[in-house]
Amino acid sequence: MRRKLPKYAVPVFVRVQNEMRSMHNMKQNKTVLRTEGVDLEKIGAGENPGDVVYWCRGPGAGTYEVLREGDVEALKGGSVKL
Repeated sequence: MRRKLPKYAVPVFVRVQNEMRSMHNMKQNKTVLRTEGVDLEKIGAGENPGDVVYWCRGPGAGTYEVLREGDVEALKGGSVKL
């Protein structure tokens, strides 16, 4: 993605779902996804507890890693910058 997209368009967080939740017209229900965001507690307590969130650790990182609770605390504390 880094070769094809501008720097501002590369996603920082990527969420992989076990199955897509859709509405009656087969569109994604983005309201639920937006509400849950990357909050691991909300994702784990949701309908699909197997969802995994990956994140790119900083602007110089070349790979995505699994987002863990310690990473979330580091982001909230400000010791890690995006």
